[in-house]
Amino acid sequence: MSYAITALLECNTAVVPISSDQQPLLDAFNVAYDALNPKSSSASVKSEGSDLSTLVNGGDLSGTAGLGAGIRWAISLQKLIVSTAMNLVDKNAIVRLSHFRYAYLTSSSSRAPSSVIANTSPRMQYHIFSRPLALCKLATFLMDMHRENGKWVGTKARPLILMAERPETNTYVVVGYNYDEEEGDVHHNRFGKSFELAANTIRGRVAFDTTSWDANVCEVESGVVQRFIEQLHYLMDAK
Repeated sequence: MSYAITALLECNTAVVPISSDQQPLLDAFNVAYDALNPKSSSASVKSEGSDLSTLVNGGDLSGTAGLGAGIRWAISLQKLIVSTAMNLVDKNAIVRLSHFRYAYLTSSSSRAPSSVIANTSPRMQYHIFSRPLALCKLATFLMDMHRENGKWVGTKARPLILMAERPETNTYVVVGYNYDEEEGDVHHNRFGKSFELAANTIRGRVAFDTTSWDANVCEVESGVVQRFIEQLHYLMDAK
């Protein structure tokens, strides 16, 4: 249920900028909320899973709302997370600095392939990792993978920063993810304050995500995103 509901939120808002009007986010929330109680779904929207007994057979694979659609979108998203993570590793695209690792995701390199989105909404064809929650899931998978294979542990342990391109707004969504020595560890994320300080030292637009509970998410103008990372490194090095 959790994966399905969050997938409805992510995939329905994949093209909504952080600093945009909130109506698309509200619409996605209502779709996800209705899926929690399928019998309350609007008759004007084809809601997959209103008869929960059909979900054991995968639903009718044609709905754009409801629990069934959320389940399928969650599966598609997880496939994309795995393939994108492997692509970053194979291309050595994750850069290690003294205080953190970072990687860029361009819209062309992380768009869902047709085999993944064949039975999903056209919105999935957009750069899904430009949504903070999806980007955090990718960071979590990368951390778990490298912790389990023993490559990002001990003295090689670093937090991770992922930057996902948003061509339609000429920006990058930036997410900072703490390193956890053990799976399930919970630590205070210190990137929020560091992001604010770095934003104050560069000339360029930086917007912070008011829709997220976390302060470790921001949106940075494409022309200054590399400068933003450099300033972040300098600030952490000075501590």
